[in-house]
Amino acid sequence: MKNKLLVLTALCAVLFSCKKNSTGDIGAPGGGTDSATMQSVSFQLAGFSGSTEPLSATKKTVNALGASALKDEVKYLYYFAYAVDINTAISLTKKIVQKSTDPGFGTIKDVLPSGKYQIYFFGAQAEGDIQLVNKNTGAGSLEPVFYYKDSKIHESYWKKINLVVNATKDTSIVLSRAVSKITVKITDAIPQEAASIKMYLKDFPIGFDVDLGNGEPRGRYSDEYYPTKVYTYMLNNTDKGKTNFTFSELVWPYAFPDITIESYDSSGAVISSKTLPKNLYDTYTSLKRNTNHIYTGNLYHNANKFTVTADTTWNTPITKPFSLSKQ
Repeated sequence: MKNKLLVLTALCAVLFSCKKNSTGDIGAPGGGTDSATMQSVSFQLAGFSGSTEPLSATKKTVNALGASALKDEVKYLYYFAYAVDINTAISLTKKIVQKSTDPGFGTIKDVLPSGKYQIYFFGAQAEGDIQLVNKNTGAGSLEPVFYYKDSKIHESYWKKINLVVNATKDTSIVLSRAVSKITVKITDAIPQEAASIKMYLKDFPIGFDVDLGNGEPRGRYSDEYYPTKVYTYMLNNTDKGKTNFTFSELVWPYAFPDITIESYDSSGAVISSKTLPKNLYDTYTSLKRNTNHIYTGNLYHNANKFTVTADTTWNTPITKPFSLSKQ
C-alpha cells in the first residue's frame, strides 16, 4: 500500500494598488464608510512537491510537480477572506471557489478594504463550504468550520494566514495536509468463523476547524459526544488464516475518547474486541494532523496489546521554491 505525502507549495503574491471605494458596496472591517481604501490582492498557487512511498520502504521523492499534477490532487480550491474587528470577531468578506478545470486555476485575485483579515485556503477533493459555528468560547467564539457536502473526509490541504492589508508585500505559503491517518495491522491469523471487522471512533467530528487546524471541537459547555463513526471491512475466504490484515482511514485530527476494533461472525456475534491505546491523559486517543498513526497487534488473542508508531516520513514536508513575478 502506498501512502502519498503531498505538501502544496503556494507562492502568494500580495499586491496592493490603492483606489477609493466610491460606491460604498464594501465597508471597512469593523464597520467602515464609502471612503474606505480598497486594495487589490493577488494570490497564486504556483505548484507543489511531494513524495509517494510504501510503509517501511525507501522514499521516492518527486519535486516540482506541475499544474497537471496539482489538478490530480486538488479538485476544488477554496479561498475565504474574513475581516477581523476590534473585538476579534470575524465576518466573511469574500469567498472564491475554483475548479481544477477552470482557466487560471491556482491564481486568485481579490479587492479588499484596508484592515485586518484571516485568510483561509482549502484544497479539496470534493465540494464543501465553511460555516461559522458558535462554540461558546467567549469573544469571537464563532469558529469557521469546513464541511464536505457528502459528510465524508477526503484528502485535504489547508492554510491559515493573518493578513494586514495596508502595504505591498510578498508572502510565501505552504498548504499542508489537513487530515490525519489511522492504520491498523492485525498480526494474528484471521479465524475461519470471522466474517467482518469493524472500527468504531467515538465522538467523530465531520468538520475541520480551519482556524484551529483540528477536527471541529464540541465547545466549552458541550458534554454530548458526536455520533460514533463505524468503518466496516468484510472478510473474504482468502483472508481467513492469514496474518497482518491491514486497513487505513483518513480522519480529521482529533482526540477521540475511544477507538475500538471488533470482529464479528456471520450471525453478528462479537468474536473479539480491543480498544486502541490512549496517548493523551490516559483518556483520549489523539490523532495528529499530517501523521499516519500505525497500530499493530493481536485482535483474536490476548498475548499482547496493540502498540502504536507514528510514520514521520508521512509528516516530513518536502518543498521546492518557485519564482513569481509581481502582477
